[in-house]
Amino acid sequence: MDGSIYLIALVFCGLVVASCTTFAQRRWGRRGLLGAAFLVASLLLALGYSDYRAQTVKDTPLNAYLLGSVGSTALAALVVALCARLGLRISLQVALGCLAWLGATWLIVVWLVFV
Repeated sequence: MDGSIYLIALVFCGLVVASCTTFAQRRWGRRGLLGAAFLVASLLLALGYSDYRAQTVKDTPLNAYLLGSVGSTALAALVVALCARLGLRISLQVALGCLAWLGATWLIVVWLVFV
């Protein structure tokens, strides 16, 4: 796939992670936040594994998908929880959670693929 498709997919995934964790935290509290983060991380891990299996040349290692789905989602959930504790608006919680997810994912990919 083209690189721009991956960029669009990453931004979309960041928005999904941040939105799901924000709304689950507001609806069900801490347990909802953890449950949503677990479900989203599981979904991203399954999508990453299917992308890994579809690669003809294994450019991205499997542990990049693992760290990207679990680690980035956990960081985004932490940012959403901190934003909720500070009483920030929902839109700001989603935006900061998305930025945290994108930043963590970018660092993981750069570290594991290019270094």
